[in-house]
Amino acid sequence: MRKGGTLIIQPFPGIGDMIWYLPYLKAIAREEGPITLLTKPRSLAREFLLVDPAFRDVLYADRRLLSMIIPELIRRRFQKSWILHWSVSYASLPFFARVPERVGFGYGRQKYFLTSQKNLPETSRTAHPITQLEMVMELAGYSIKKEDQIPPLCPKAHEKIRGKFSHFPRPWIYLGIGGSVDFKRWPLGHFVELGAEISTCRQGTLFICGSIAEEAEALNLQKMIFQRGGAAEVVTRLSIQEAFAFMKEGDLYIGNDTSLLNIAGSFGTSAIGLFGTTPPLTYVPAIHPVLSPNPALKGKEAMTAISPQSVLSYLKKNQLVGFI
Repeated sequence: MRKGGTLIIQPFPGIGDMIWYLPYLKAIAREEGPITLLTKPRSLAREFLLVDPAFRDVLYADRRLLSMIIPELIRRRFQKSWILHWSVSYASLPFFARVPERVGFGYGRQKYFLTSQKNLPETSRTAHPITQLEMVMELAGYSIKKEDQIPPLCPKAHEKIRGKFSHFPRPWIYLGIGGSVDFKRWPLGHFVELGAEISTCRQGTLFICGSIAEEAEALNLQKMIFQRGGAAEVVTRLSIQEAFAFMKEGDLYIGNDTSLLNIAGSFGTSAIGLFGTTPPLTYVPAIHPVLSPNPALKGKEAMTAISPQSVLSYLKKNQLVGFI
């Protein structure tokens, strides 16, 4: 185990969250050398980040057991730490681990655990995490390069995906049905209508994408599209690295605000994100947000108000993947 180096604490658990943070993590690594990331186990970061040379290691710690990671941090003798979160609890870890240089957002009591003299203004506490990251990078004098946006890609996984799916006609169009919370999910009936329209009127292959937990829903969607004269393939059993490779190979993603949307967009795959009450993502040019037509609606009602025809109209208007 190598000693020293930079520790970065990023406790948001979602894979999509990690994609938001990736450019800033890589920018720090470019200036300070390969980093060690401390995050939550639910992020699965160890399974996809370590193929990128910007990362030396990934450590996991559950919030309820934070004190148990301190001896490990002490043993590693980090010289610098970044706390990319507003939490006081996470900021205390490098303090008690005796890391000499400690940088963070500096909101409220967190600043007492930092050594950085420049902290973010309290007025930015409610800003989007991406805005906060941009601000802390500016204070450090670090810049983001275009290539920092590109997620890590495992060559073996990429080769496997190409071999497994190469016989399917292009373009590849993905329907992303997953979602971390119910109010971010587009109604199944809308996916049926959109999928049937795309698969009966366009050349190429329509894929229904999700996790293994969403397989039953995906198969049901496939059946209903078939009943309308369309066709679709179900893809729900990929590893994390294979899912990254599959998103890179796609021509168009349409779906909920979830990890696959962020992965696809960061690889440059055109990605239509369906946003009801959550703020639209525009941090990479390939993500195209389609919003609820009525800002007053909340939750599932806001997602339901986004009609399949409005998505098709957006595709045609912007001429994405031959929709003219």
